[in-house]
Amino acid sequence: SFADLNGTTKGNFLNAEMMANMAAALNSGFTMDSALSFGAMAMTVDVTDAAGPTKIVANATGGSFVVAMDKLRMTYGTALNGAKFTISGAEIPFPQVELAFAESAFNVAMPIMKSDTPQDFAFLTKVVDFTVSEDVWGLFDPAGMLARDPATFILDVKGTGLWTKDIMDPEVQMEGAEPPGELHSLDLTQVLAKAAGAEVSATGGLTFDNADLATFEGVPRPDGKVTVNIKGVTKLVDNLIALGILSEDDALGFRMGLAMVAKPGAGPDELVSEIDFKDGGLYTNGMRMR
Repeated sequence: SFADLNGTTKGNFLNAEMMANMAAALNSGFTMDSALSFGAMAMTVDVTDAAGPTKIVANATGGSFVVAMDKLRMTYGTALNGAKFTISGAEIPFPQVELAFAESAFNVAMPIMKSDTPQDFAFLTKVVDFTVSEDVWGLFDPAGMLARDPATFILDVKGTGLWTKDIMDPEVQMEGAEPPGELHSLDLTQVLAKAAGAEVSATGGLTFDNADLATFEGVPRPDGKVTVNIKGVTKLVDNLIALGILSEDDALGFRMGLAMVAKPGAGPDELVSEIDFKDGGLYTNGMRMR
């Protein structure tokens, strides 16, 4: 069931024969702009097979879906808010599993036609405040050593680039040694990973010189700075060792690698890594790495 269901679609639609080649259809005037939104949603699924019955109950406070396309750009996005899933069944070792998150989203906006000049693009994927029932935590952490704080993952970037091929043309081969496009700039609007008491975030931006593929061995030469902030990782590693998930040897290698690229931050168990690409070199906290 869905509440407050609302949808619109508009565009210039062509016949099926012309739509067989999307690049040709777009150049012939095909456009599409569709949007769907809904409020409270509820779903129940009952499955019976040889192993026994399985039941899935899903609820959400709302969501949306958008897709738009013309000869210049494409936008695609989905979102789901206030979602909770409850799963029970014969093969689940406890009465039920509960998963929930406050917000999830995926969105991409990009050029789709071949161009000689860089065009804007954006990409977003996120899951905010993800939680799982205590029974699942208890499988590998019965003593509660790991923080049960809700987990969050956000990757929100924007930049400029161009396609050197018509990616919508079915005759164009996308596979091969030569990439079908060029990346000219990348800005980190928000990068965040947070779980089990640890948090990693990053900010910054880079530009790329596509005329220089030698300095970084086939990758366009980057210029710019990215700052990475790390919190709670030392305590998390200690807890993983105590749980037997991580060995002392693996932890030692991880700590040594982290010490090479990070320096102490403002607070306890905080680290900062300032990564600079300049003059054809890679610097971490002022130290040249290559």
